[in-house]
Amino acid sequence: LSTVFRYGSVTKQFAAAAAIKLAEQGKLDLNAPVSDFLPAFKPLKPFTVLELMHQTAGLHSDESAVTPTQATIAKSQIELAAEIANQAKPFDFDPGTAWLYSNANYIVLGAVIEAVSKASLAQAMKSLVFTPLGLTSMAMDTPDEVIKGRASGYSQTGNAAAPFANAPYVDPSQAGGAGAMRGTVIDLVRWHEALLSGKLFGRTSVELMIAPGKLRDGRLSGAKCALL
Repeated sequence: LSTVFRYGSVTKQFAAAAAIKLAEQGKLDLNAPVSDFLPAFKPLKPFTVLELMHQTAGLHSDESAVTPTQATIAKSQIELAAEIANQAKPFDFDPGTAWLYSNANYIVLGAVIEAVSKASLAQAMKSLVFTPLGLTSMAMDTPDEVIKGRASGYSQTGNAAAPFANAPYVDPSQAGGAGAMRGTVIDLVRWHEALLSGKLFGRTSVELMIAPGKLRDGRLSGAKCALL
């Protein structure tokens, strides 16, 4: 139970919770256009913070880049969001008109959290979510920290005699709000109990956290999935 794993895309629910916590504190309007917080998006079609959270903002996620296999100089989420805003193809569809899973949406959400909290995403997540709930194993992962009990990854080899090998090194830090967290399994259990029992924020915010997304025409977000 003390083993520390990379959470990957499970990170997204924590980023959403941090944004809702900022909204509950009166610091963030979830229905405001993201360009209010991140000027790099002002030239683009407007979309809201809530649309980022619901994966209906339409931001294109460029997954073609080679994943770093050595530690790199970390960029802030705000810097990464500016790169997303400056993509040759910023959108896969008009904001609010469809649903599509996109890591770009949650990197930009992490940038909004940084801009509003005036702190790094790691510091903001710690103060907004991890520390208040006593989730001591949880943190935004970085390549330079030595973590006691950290799990090692494995890759399949296709060789029946030796089916697994140590996975190549991957720098997790640039995934930010889309996938850069680490922590234990038991803290994930504590997290869900704390979230659903209202220990992080009030019932209205809990309902917002778990409510299905909607498109701008009022339909549930799943009514139109944008297939690429």
